[in-house]
Amino acid sequence: MNFKKILFACVLVGIFASTAAALNLNFKLVNRTGATFYRVYLKPSEISNWDADLDEIVGGLPLEDGETLNINMSNNKDRLIYRHWDMRIYLRDGYYLQYNNVDLSSISKFTIDSRGRATDDLGHYYE
Repeated sequence: MNFKKILFACVLVGIFASTAAALNLNFKLVNRTGATFYRVYLKPSEISNWDADLDEIVGGLPLEDGETLNINMSNNKDRLIYRHWDMRIYLRDGYYLQYNNVDLSSISKFTIDSRGRATDDLGHYYE
């Protein structure tokens, strides 16, 4: 193997490693629904079954109307490879709101309004 091939391989490994390390999945969840959030679950969008692989957000709940919750996903290093996530937020009596394919790596805020519609800080809408 010549030096150029080895150098090229090292550069590629470095690019992929820095991309994975730079993935920031932390965001602010803003409740503007008029209701209380009792549970928040996240799962990678690539995984179809909600029962199979969930991350439950345990701190800061219940989240009352008008409040903001800082969600820190960086404490689970195995999760930093997933960009797109599905979010399920439980209200009362088993009722929940669900948002699919949210690119957590590109947003810093996710706001849910009184109609259950959500927007991120990049202007994307979710229903």
